Amino acid sequence: MNFDNYFTRDKIIQLLCKYRAKVAKNRHKKHIRYSLSTECYIEPKGEIYQIMPPRRMWHKFRFKEDNKEDSVKYTRKVIYKTIKYTEGKFQNNPLKTPPEWFDKLNLFIDDIVSKINSDYKLGKPHIYLITKDKTRTEYRPLSQYALAEKVIISVTAKYLTEIFDCLFLDCSYAFRLTKSKNDSSGRNHHATIPIIQEYRQNNGANLWVAECDIRKFYDCVNHKIIRKTFRQLEQQKKSQGILLDRRAKKIFYKYVASYSYMDVLDKATQESRLDKLGFVEVAKELKKIYHCQNKIFSYKYIGVSQGGELSGLIANIVLHNTDITVSASCAEFHYLRFCDDMILLSPDKTSCSDIFSHYTQSVRNNLLAIHEPKELITYTKDFWKTKSKAPYLWAANNFPWVAFVGYQIKYDGSVRIAKKSIDKQKDKIIDVLNEYKLLLTQSTEVLPRVSLGYIKNSIEKCLISLSVGRTRLYNYRKYKPVLCWIAGFKAVTRNPIFFNQLKKLDHYKASVLRKFFKFLDSNQSNFPSITAKNHRKKKKSIKYYGRPFSYHGAIENDITIVKS
Repeated sequence: MNFDNYFTRDKIIQLLCKYRAKVAKNRHKKHIRYSLSTECYIEPKGEIYQIMPPRRMWHKFRFKEDNKEDSVKYTRKVIYKTIKYTEGKFQNNPLKTPPEWFDKLNLFIDDIVSKINSDYKLGKPHIYLITKDKTRTEYRPLSQYALAEKVIISVTAKYLTEIFDCLFLDCSYAFRLTKSKNDSSGRNHHATIPIIQEYRQNNGANLWVAECDIRKFYDCVNHKIIRKTFRQLEQQKKSQGILLDRRAKKIFYKYVASYSYMDVLDKATQESRLDKLGFVEVAKELKKIYHCQNKIFSYKYIGVSQGGELSGLIANIVLHNTDITVSASCAEFHYLRFCDDMILLSPDKTSCSDIFSHYTQSVRNNLLAIHEPKELITYTKDFWKTKSKAPYLWAANNFPWVAFVGYQIKYDGSVRIAKKSIDKQKDKIIDVLNEYKLLLTQSTEVLPRVSLGYIKNSIEKCLISLSVGRTRLYNYRKYKPVLCWIAGFKAVTRNPIFFNQLKKLDHYKASVLRKFFKFLDSNQSNFPSITAKNHRKKKKSIKYYGRPFSYHGAIENDITIVKS
């Protein structure tokens, strides 16, 4: 594999189009806030606007499957076609002066190619803290690199993933390549659920199950361990006659060195949130693990950037040896891992306990801490709050459910969405409405820029898009949900338990929306009326948003959801 083939002009442009399409989607959301308040302004345009064609220049094209694709994918194609059209236009007419954005795009691409061929220094990312739960008592760090570095990291991640993916075991399901270009599912968390169901069906009524979750993996992973396991995989590829490009290695090492948890601590100190990182207890356990292995613990040499495309590859690289250790057992069992979460199934309790011990010890050998496994006696609410579970019996009269990657699987094969995932969706709905409510009530002098009817219509459509995507009456029977909450649960089978979950969620959304509309009606005098001067006349919207726009209706019409 030639590293230069990944940094061709066309591939860089396609990646930039993807970024620009995502920015356009986010900017649309910000425009709704702008409409709700005269004190809310749209943020200044970033660097990517300077090197991409402006919105008014985008060419509209008709694609064969427009109605089946998400808006980001469609926008990406439109931007790419616009760039190629501009490219051809000025190549055929060299005397004409190209637009400024086109010249800047060419300079940007040349700069990226120059950087990967030189010994440049990868800058530190911008770190920002976001709330981890609705109580806002704990924060987690995310980071963002500059645009040029983001492109370099993304393309390098693709190169290294295609090099190393064949070495990873079949038990690993996170951040893997798709099986083929025509296979959109690939090896992802949805694929684990049918495997668990099949193993259950083939191995009798009683199975012993163990679960484990690594504590703050991306914050705790050791830089030396990353480099060590990376070199081991490099040697394996070398023995197969495949040499890694030295530039890709340098970029990988620079990426690891560009970030540390010390940077997070500095950021949290500046924002007076040091006590809300939830890292004190984890640090104590890490120090014990380091001490047992005669290692020196330092915040400066742990942690990798979360949100980057190389981060997922790092998780697979570091835990690859753990997968090998577990898979080497001769006992009858099935082991699945998705990033830092794992589940172990076996018909024998002793085998399950032994293999689980091998896993936890291997994780500690990688200088990582786990949530301490708990021995479960009876099936109570605490079962769902426990992140790591010692072997327990998955059976009708013991523990009827197991949980993995956002799904819950019953002993009879039924699948439902985890309660935690549903609660997060409810919180998201409330957060959206509270944000709009705050914008409308922050000051008596602040007025919306649009009418009451426009606001109601926008908010209702926003929640529909958040829930089931951009479905329409003319295509809802054939519409496949994408880029929405319900699209994240493709492995759920049609069963009464699952349908009941969705009906309750529909009822909840309708209830909170009805209360919000009552609030708007009580403040009707604050909204401007629609006139020819201050607002463009809109078509009358459909008043009833029922089954075609509901969680339950989206699943009934989705052909990807199979019958149990």
